[in-house]
Amino acid sequence: PDFNRDVLPLLTESVNGSTPCKLCHYNNNDATSKERSHSQACMDLSSWEGVISGAAGTEHESLIDLDNPPESLILKRLRGQKTEEDTERDHRMPYGGPYFTEYEIQKIERWIADVAKGPNGEDPGEADTSGAGVCPEGNSSGSGSGSGN
Repeated sequence: PDFNRDVLPLLTESVNGSTPCKLCHYNNNDATSKERSHSQACMDLSSWEGVISGAAGTEHESLIDLDNPPESLILKRLRGQKTEEDTERDHRMPYGGPYFTEYEIQKIERWIADVAKGPNGEDPGEADTSGAGVCPEGNSSGSGSGSGN
């Protein structure tokens, strides 16, 4: 699968009438006047670099798992599966639905299994993730529910 053609539209546009992922999970490094939870601020789903940087370095497990794609946090969230960070309840995304179809989720899973190549065929190690999904200091930990203020 191609990131720009098959994956990015699923993350940045409404799927089945749902709220687009990027509405809550975007690079908001300059949006200091708006309160955001860690889970929203630290997951930038608006670009390949953001998806590659994922939630690495935060309280979350990695957003994508190249060694075991089905265990990727993004897939667990889309399917409503339990995660390492929250075994008490699921946080199916998009928050409140409507949800992705299994076919749409499998597009993302196939892209991850194919080494999560960038828009121009780049390997994930080539991604410039220096400014993607930076957590603002002093924010309290979010629930991951997407229901931040």
